[in-house]
Amino acid sequence: MDTSRTVTEKAASVRRVHIAERDALRRLELLRIENEGFEKSGEQGLLSSLKNQNAGTSAVLSTETAVAQLGLLTGSIPTTAIFLKLIFDGPGNSDPAGIVALTLLILIAIGATSAAGYFSGKLTGKILAELETGPWVPMVFSLPFIGATWGLLSGAAGGFILLGVGSIFGGAIGATVGAAVLTAFGILHRAIKDGEQIERNRFLPLAFGITGSVAAFILGL
Repeated sequence: MDTSRTVTEKAASVRRVHIAERDALRRLELLRIENEGFEKSGEQGLLSSLKNQNAGTSAVLSTETAVAQLGLLTGSIPTTAIFLKLIFDGPGNSDPAGIVALTLLILIAIGATSAAGYFSGKLTGKILAELETGPWVPMVFSLPFIGATWGLLSGAAGGFILLGVGSIFGGAIGATVGAAVLTAFGILHRAIKDGEQIERNRFLPLAFGITGSVAAFILGL
């Protein structure tokens, strides 16, 4: 009887140990699952944060918006270079009142050219977007004429500020600048754009590079 009782007690003790081990393993498994859930949620939150940061720093522009902003830059940077060239190569004026009046007139003309380049650039951007859906060769041959028309309107608007007759001179120079700028931009824009849009961090170096190069050429740098 004592031997049978001892065996029964040992068996019961072994079962209790097994049950305790199973409970411990079950708790460990639950902890592991919870930890994995926390890690995944943390990774997802980090990825979501990174995506939001990238979205904020890498905005995209439609072709229409990109060309409009290019028109704003073209109406300001090369136009400023043209006026600086005229001032440096001109006879000069020692009258302070005349210098102030001329400076204000030039600033207004630059503003008018930039505004005209921006708003007419929206229409020009729509035309460029349509051209980019077709073959390369027709697009490349069309860009100088479209750019010349765009620059003619913008340059004439700025030149009109200079006593009206400047619209002829401004339109002629604007047509030349517009043809060069849009041709270069259109080719490069189509090459590097993503779908129907271009990232801002690609657009800005492209736009400043083109308009800055034209300005440098005008100044003879």
